[in-house]
Amino acid sequence: MLKRSRTILLFYLLLIAVCLEPAVAWSQSAANPKVVEAARREGELIWYTTMTLDQSQQVVDRFQKKYPFIKPTLFRTGGGPLLNKIFTEARGGLYAWDVAVGRGEMVLPLMEKKLIAAYRSPETKMIDDDLVDNESYWTAYYVNGYVLGYNTKLVKKEDVPRTYEALLNPRWKGGQISVDTEAYGMLQGLIGAWGKEKAVSYFKRLAALDPIPKRGNTERVQLAVAGEYPLILAYN
Repeated sequence: MLKRSRTILLFYLLLIAVCLEPAVAWSQSAANPKVVEAARREGELIWYTTMTLDQSQQVVDRFQKKYPFIKPTLFRTGGGPLLNKIFTEARGGLYAWDVAVGRGEMVLPLMEKKLIAAYRSPETKMIDDDLVDNESYWTAYYVNGYVLGYNTKLVKKEDVPRTYEALLNPRWKGGQISVDTEAYGMLQGLIGAWGKEKAVSYFKRLAALDPIPKRGNTERVQLAVAGEYPLILAYN
């Protein structure tokens, strides 16, 4: 299993190499030949991801163009279902995936079950230090920012909340705000900015407005556009 986990992260190097712009002067001049040869012998790459399908398919297409001798297989789902899939397969002795891209809170459970191994890609020198794990178990190569969206037919521009406190106005009580049931990143970000006590207190006050909890960023945005609710907290 550990050997398979190392393959996961070696392939991760190849995947990152495809995503980064070649014009950056201090990037790798070429992929590690030993890694490429090992990938050639295996001949297949299975990628589990939470990235939207249109974006992840572009990555796969560019990867296949760069490495035509490797057959990529893409599986895309949400963070919770993806983690459950990995654990279910592992319990059955199946370790099919080579690369997993998901939300930050997935890392610790995978580490605890020894399903990933530490590996630091040379490409991480192109990424800010605070986006790379000190022990090399994860690398963040894209960041989602949480935003407040609104349906322009239901809310006038001048009435849109412009501060965190304004979002707690009683006028938004009773199913007026869509929130993600797994928006751990937003809570984590506010803890970093405000401290744990203030951040948790804010979310409790937000919960008192009886927002609409639902999983799935893309679907919730579509529902907001359709007029299911006037406000939505989602990542951009």
